[in-house]
Amino acid sequence: MGGVHSVNEPERFEPNDDEELEDVDVDSMYPSIIVSQELYPQHLGPEFTQVYAGILFERLEAKRNGNKLKNETLKLSVNGLSGNLQSEYS
Repeated sequence: MGGVHSVNEPERFEPNDDEELEDVDVDSMYPSIIVSQELYPQHLGPEFTQVYAGILFERLEAKRNGNKLKNETLKLSVNGLSGNLQSEYS
């Protein structure tokens, strides 16, 4: 399920009678955090977030509309960029 970015041994989770177990998947989680928190590289300024949000919106719209090629292409763009923003060499 989803994009699990860790190395974990398989586990089984069973809630108690007074607990509820939920599985939540967030579309483009890290790109969505960047947009919602208005994060941007200092040298690019706040306009970066506006442009990035537009690309993210376009990707999510393509996903909802079943445009697989556009969705997957833009997914690589937004996810790749969010990953590169965490690199000290980017």
